[in-house]
Amino acid sequence: MSEIRISFDVPSYLIVHYYITGISSLILNLFVVYLIVYHSGKLDSYRFYLLAFQISCTLSDLHISIVAQPIGFFPIPAGYGYGIGHYFISSHTGSTIFSFLLSGQIEVLTICFFRKHKAITNLANPLGSSSAVYLCIYAINIPYCIYVHANSLDLQFNCCRVDLSRVSKEIIFLEKEVNEYNFGQGFVASKFKQ
Repeated sequence: MSEIRISFDVPSYLIVHYYITGISSLILNLFVVYLIVYHSGKLDSYRFYLLAFQISCTLSDLHISIVAQPIGFFPIPAGYGYGIGHYFISSHTGSTIFSFLLSGQIEVLTICFFRKHKAITNLANPLGSSSAVYLCIYAINIPYCIYVHANSLDLQFNCCRVDLSRVSKEIIFLEKEVNEYNFGQGFVASKFKQ
């Protein structure tokens, strides 16, 4: 089995890509927010659900393309953040924030579907349906996000060492570098089964 070499250099093309997609997605998201707020009078109260979804999309796009800018070490399930947020938060905290933003985006999208479904069923059944479903949706993803990001740094390195023996030299190098250079640019790794 041959050894795999991993480059630890910052890929400048990826950083340029993050800035281009971040700026273009911000422009498009703000345009959609403008359309929802000022030109969607026929949508009734459903436009507020769409507005919440669009705002959550905007926040997650900004976080991933401007604040976090994740750079991965393929095939090691690890990486670091290179965006403006790496001066203030660790990579682990950045990925946790992105996980919460993404789960919030999925939750708001699900609520949009439930709201539309409720409107259709109210036409067929005038008695209506329960609104308790909306509250339960928020509680579904939060424990999962906490569970995924609760692993310690030692457990993350152990999972990488056991599961990815072909890149063991790079993992040892990373572990040494993280222990010496641990001031905000954290290390993110998750359990990865081949």
